[in-house]
Amino acid sequence: ARKGGRRFAYITVEVDPTSDLAMRDNRYPITEFGVENLVSRLIDVAEEEAALNECSVRYFRNAKVDGRMCTGIEVTKQVQREDSRFYQAKIYIDNELQVPIHFETYDWPAKEGGEPQLLEQYTYRNLQVNLGLTDADFDRNNASYQLRKPAKSDR
Repeated sequence: ARKGGRRFAYITVEVDPTSDLAMRDNRYPITEFGVENLVSRLIDVAEEEAALNECSVRYFRNAKVDGRMCTGIEVTKQVQREDSRFYQAKIYIDNELQVPIHFETYDWPAKEGGEPQLLEQYTYRNLQVNLGLTDADFDRNNASYQLRKPAKSDR
């Protein structure tokens, strides 16, 4: 992580993506936030839910996320089960990029007729595809990141 404010802007440290600090207010570690992981999770959940045949699906065109034209998909469960991951999911597919750029899930309303409770919400902003990045661009040992080596007492 970088950008430690004015006083510590020069300091670069490595943070375990599954640590309490990194996971604060997150359901998944940063290593799972990519579009490919989101699509994979959506497919897995869709296959599980389709087998139950207990959801309604609504498509809507001309939705917008951060000014980008999208196709929206709203999945709402009709039957509440103890192992339900969500009550309602909304996915927004960018019409130009053809990838999801916004995703949100809701839990069942606390009481009948109430509003569903937001569980998670992710938006991919300023997304650029096919940038030619390599594995080295994501390697913690990349010298250009200037990560400090842990002291012997840190190990």
